[in-house]
Amino acid sequence: MSSRVEPSSPALVWANWYKFLQGESIRYEHVASTCYLWAINGHGLIHSSKQTFRISPGFVLRLPWMHDIHYEADNDFPFHLGTLHLIPNYSISQPVEARVSYLKDDPLFHSPSRYSDLNLQTPELASLAEPYARDIVGIGTYAISKFSSNDGSDFLYRSLGKMIQNDGLRWSRETKIAKSYPRELVNIMQHVQANLNLPLGIEELANSVEWSLSTTNRVFRKYLGMTLSTWIRQEKMREAEKLLRESSLRINEVARNVGYQDPLYFSHTFKKYYGISPREFIQKSMRP
Repeated sequence: MSSRVEPSSPALVWANWYKFLQGESIRYEHVASTCYLWAINGHGLIHSSKQTFRISPGFVLRLPWMHDIHYEADNDFPFHLGTLHLIPNYSISQPVEARVSYLKDDPLFHSPSRYSDLNLQTPELASLAEPYARDIVGIGTYAISKFSSNDGSDFLYRSLGKMIQNDGLRWSRETKIAKSYPRELVNIMQHVQANLNLPLGIEELANSVEWSLSTTNRVFRKYLGMTLSTWIRQEKMREAEKLLRESSLRINEVARNVGYQDPLYFSHTFKKYYGISPREFIQKSMRP
């Protein structure tokens, strides 16, 4: 006689911002969720599954079901994190309880209504250059606003869970061949993301990880499909587009924020990238 598997769906059970204090350290030995987290500013280290990740803006870290985690915030510029806790399988027959379990004496920790059938074993880091990572952060930002205002429901928690899990599955498919970026590549990308307001020299970036420029470009083409200089320009233009759309900064101020001292050259580069000038982009965008 075969046992019946109860129908289930993904469910998001927690979403929040947390701004760390300088040098703050927090550790949890067992967390009953699949976790997604990203920095909106600042820096720090996250240790999990005997691996260490330096977290800064521009990346999303995914931690597997029943993970351990140790946060170590930077002493000078501690990170401000967004965090999502997903239950990959939450029994349909049980109403979603919107909290994450991390203590073994918590009844939810061993609840048969919460489990994972996903084959995710180790932490993984993804760049926001990847569409699925950007989507997770976008959905996550909305989810955090709902959790912060206690404006939730079973339908909402399961709907958000399905959207996040769908992007998580895209993540797994698209990184099946290359499971993670080389550490040197990540170091360069993190440095660029944290210093978009500076004129970044590609040879200096290559030398910082003891690579030649040709090796750096070869690795960037392999993992990101473009050279280092092209990727830097892409990231600067994406940040410029975001600032033009989401802030009241003037064009010359946006230019300085992405490392261009000459507003005319910035405008020329922006138009070449997006097909319209920054001024035309502002006119087409709805701003308060």
